Amino acid sequence: MRSVYFIITTIMVIITIILSIPSVALLATIFTFGMALLVMPKILITTIVLVCFLPVVMAWPYKPALLPALAVSIGLLFLIFYVPNSSSQSRAEQILADAPQSPGHPIQGPLPRNVEIIRTRSPNADLRDPVIGRDLCDNTCQSLLLGGAIDWVRIRLTDDAFGNDEANTTARFSMATGSDCRALYAHLTDNDPCIVFRDDITEAADLVIEVQENQWKNSWGEGSYGGVTPAGKRVVIARLGPDKDSPIAFLRTQLFYRIPSRHITFNIGSLNNGDGGGGFMYVPIKGKGPAIHVTEELKAIGIPLGDPYVRTKPREDQKSWEVPPDPWQSVMAASLFETSPLGDDYRHKWANAKTSHINNWLFMARAFDTLSASDLRILCLAKTDERMNHISWLDQIERIHGSLNCP
Repeated sequence: MRSVYFIITTIMVIITIILSIPSVALLATIFTFGMALLVMPKILITTIVLVCFLPVVMAWPYKPALLPALAVSIGLLFLIFYVPNSSSQSRAEQILADAPQSPGHPIQGPLPRNVEIIRTRSPNADLRDPVIGRDLCDNTCQSLLLGGAIDWVRIRLTDDAFGNDEANTTARFSMATGSDCRALYAHLTDNDPCIVFRDDITEAADLVIEVQENQWKNSWGEGSYGGVTPAGKRVVIARLGPDKDSPIAFLRTQLFYRIPSRHITFNIGSLNNGDGGGGFMYVPIKGKGPAIHVTEELKAIGIPLGDPYVRTKPREDQKSWEVPPDPWQSVMAASLFETSPLGDDYRHKWANAKTSHINNWLFMARAFDTLSASDLRILCLAKTDERMNHISWLDQIERIHGSLNCP
């Protein structure tokens, strides 16, 4: 019986050593069309279990030593499969608890009348649960304006580099009502408020909210994290003023990390970067701290918020791209053409975020059954306004509705 164990264990150890050589596991995966991925973890786990039970096999003829040997074998398995995950999880919880947090409290004194939000153009795809959406005036921006206490919101994008050498785009929004909205898009009623683009101004905002995102491994700074691998950091800090030393209204930190799971496999590497892998690895699992809810923090400091616009949902027989723009989306697009051609625009061209705002409207406009005079006005402005640094979807709209006779 012991000889059978030693033969099987020796064979498994040899196979395991071969598969742990750099590029071997990767080649095995390629030449078996991925089927090796199903078998190799079982080979490794079987080898580990067989080796860990070596004390039991050696103590088998000596009955008094059998129970201690069994305890050693179980201890080895516990040490390999349980301890790394458990200790790393405990360390991660401690790190999350120590992350800087300063929740919002009611502001003493006058409430802010205007807000600036500083963020990247697109939420980082590697950091889940974005706190700010992709639209220039996203739900947070809309809620601030629709709450009635905020006069204007400025959005400042820090990485809008395409078509904009300065890589910095600003857009200011405010509420409009009644005839002002209808003048931009006739399909609104006199009682419908709307959010519109405004020319930017030099006035500093009373409340500045900055969203900082970093997905790199060094995002937490130097230090030892005990089995926890940093995978990103998000900080949202709101100051009562434009300066870095202005009083902090709230500060929230969300950390992203990876820790080893209880599953061990061969490190097969990757074809993407030429990594041949080699050896063994614990399959990493992703973790993150509590999500940051900017609107809840804004409520906590006393700013009233409204309900953001809700996009018309497609019917059961429709795809999402088969729903035309809502009137509030159309009036916002029309208002962008009313802004000054200068300001922060680079060489009299809009930066990418503003052009993309119009192109998104054009994408949805393909779903119009008929074009109203207000729709045609926006289409002609998109076609003729030289501030558009690139234009999309207009050719498809003209194929559907015919050529646009624009002045």
